[in-house]
Amino acid sequence: MTVVEINPHVIAVRRQFSIPDDDERLRVVCADAIDFVPDVGPQFDVILVDGYAQHGLAAQLCSQSFYKDCWRAMRERSVLAVNLDAGHPAHATFVARIEQSFHGNAVPVDVNERDNCVVFAGKGVPISARGMSLSWSLKRHAAEAQVQLRPEFQRILRVLERRANSSL
Repeated sequence: MTVVEINPHVIAVRRQFSIPDDDERLRVVCADAIDFVPDVGPQFDVILVDGYAQHGLAAQLCSQSFYKDCWRAMRERSVLAVNLDAGHPAHATFVARIEQSFHGNAVPVDVNERDNCVVFAGKGVPISARGMSLSWSLKRHAAEAQVQLRPEFQRILRVLERRANSSL
């Protein structure tokens, strides 16, 4: 796992949040994702973008060029998940940019408790309910985590099913 964090102060407090030291499984890089992502080859199976700055979304992490760079940094059969502010005036534009970069293979899922939206996009993997299994996804987790995750996984599957039905 490679974590890219722009703020060295966040990295400095990693132990307070039980983030282990770097090793063969984890590497924390102090860099701006805008500079980091274009320079890597296709090496990631999953990219999570949670690009909030002090005053909201970091605009450069919502650009068309950044999402295209994410596409290029991903291996075949990979997934992008982007946390966006659903109340941002340009929210629809940001979602459209992800959809364009991932050739329409993207689904926005609103977060119920907050004004956030997570957009899932796939490269070589269809983002649809058809290929997903709730029981398979949950069985890999401890019983307590299964109880916590089941309602959210079910909600995401319903969003995907509604999307599939509306496009018929």
